[in-house]
Amino acid sequence: MWQTDGVTGRPKDRLKNPRARLFVALDLPEAAGVTLSTWQRELCAAAGRDLRPLRADALHVTLAFIGYRAERDVEAIAAGVSAVLGGGGATLEFRSEIAPRPTRRPKLYAAPLAPLDDLMDLRAAVARELSNRKLFKDERREFWPHVTLCRVKSSARDHRAPAELPPAPAPLTRGQFAAGAVTLYRSHLEPAGARYEALARFALPGEVSAPD
Repeated sequence: MWQTDGVTGRPKDRLKNPRARLFVALDLPEAAGVTLSTWQRELCAAAGRDLRPLRADALHVTLAFIGYRAERDVEAIAAGVSAVLGGGGATLEFRSEIAPRPTRRPKLYAAPLAPLDDLMDLRAAVARELSNRKLFKDERREFWPHVTLCRVKSSARDHRAPAELPPAPAPLTRGQFAAGAVTLYRSHLEPAGARYEALARFALPGEVSAPD
């Protein structure tokens, strides 16, 4: 079951073909999001003022970054995502280390995930379905499951990763989490960072192997 929120149109005299910056992502269960926020704060403390943390409500696992599409394509993209979600859910298992990317001169820091079969299969199904509908062009590089925690500020020109990065809080590595939903998001680029607007959300089945 999915719900599509209205996409705000713009006056025709300003823009005849309004476009939206879109991506499909897995939403995190609340317990994982809270613990990731703690890890995020520890990372910022270790790296100083160079990092811009993502807001707690912006933490997610991107499955397909679609980029700019006409607003009229939103319903077709939502239908394509819905078409592949009849099976099971997606399991999230966090690694114990933070990953700077690129390694030598990072632009972001992420919490990597284990490439578990159901997660990778779901991602492949979403990418394949949207590609077949000519709504998405997949990247050539291999899919890397992760949650971006912080981005390096553009003003930090000589930033390098700290010698020691904080390890994952114990609750993240004691079990697995079930992703709560797959969501089609619109990304609004703003001076303080991107703001994400949920356009369509699809609940996923699954049980959480709850950490202590």
